[in-house]
Amino acid sequence: NRKERLGRTLELLQMQRDKKFKIVILDNASDYDVNELIIGKKLWFVENIRIVRNNWNTGMTGNLSLMFLQETEGWIWTISDDDIPSIYAVEYIKYIITKNKYAGAVFFPILDFNKYIKEYKIIKNLSDLMSFYHRCMKEDIKDLEGDFIYLSNKVYNLDMINKYIDRVFMYSYTAVPQIIPILCMLEDNKELVIANKKIIAFSMGDGGHWDYFKVALGMSTIVDIPCSLSKKELKIWYRLVMLDYHRLFREMDKEKYKIEILYKLYFRIYKKYLKAAEKREYFIGLWKLLHCGDRRLGCKLKCK
Repeated sequence: NRKERLGRTLELLQMQRDKKFKIVILDNASDYDVNELIIGKKLWFVENIRIVRNNWNTGMTGNLSLMFLQETEGWIWTISDDDIPSIYAVEYIKYIITKNKYAGAVFFPILDFNKYIKEYKIIKNLSDLMSFYHRCMKEDIKDLEGDFIYLSNKVYNLDMINKYIDRVFMYSYTAVPQIIPILCMLEDNKELVIANKKIIAFSMGDGGHWDYFKVALGMSTIVDIPCSLSKKELKIWYRLVMLDYHRLFREMDKEKYKIEILYKLYFRIYKKYLKAAEKREYFIGLWKLLHCGDRRLGCKLKCK
């Protein structure tokens, strides 16, 4: 239901320097006719667009999972309707995948990784990925969570990840099905490539379509997925995948159910990786939200 933003994205895709690509639009039962947005577009562009409309709104993660069923071979770039692609994006994607034909996926960060990556970096397994991000976190890049779970900066080699599509649907309740193929392929020692140039710019939503608390509840279930990581590596993995709790507190209001969700999220996942000072901050924040003056409760929360 973001007609203007999808229109902007299509305009930028029509302006791509490399025009050899096709587009599949997954219309999740929008409240308008998406076909209206391609009227008046250039013929070559229109001929390369296919619109797939769901009969019902499948929810965000349902539609994200369906992305992987639209093609059976080649490379796909998953892109949100409201993000802003560079007009050089397709050209750069092709440059990177030409050099890495047997990679399972390519990740184009939205953060500046030039200090750590000259052109691109090959990640050979999940532990390798955790080592890379641990170095970034330890030195100067703190806000990595949004970068890793971001939808529009990933390109997948379907020939390499098709065997994991069943698990995309199995774990779609995590709210981040787009990272499931990456997790699975790294567990099988298939290569992930991290490039150092951006292909997309994040565009803040215009309200009404995000409930950070519901999304965070889904993301917290990432702990259900088995993976061969040490306890130290799991802490890095959970921090990468999970929303920063500061964001949730900023989105907080007096609705009781959100306070209950904050408790649930803590015991489900935050407790597993937050540092002692962060845990204390988390519960002090909860205490303030509850406006509780009972010092004994404050002590109890601190001890947890």
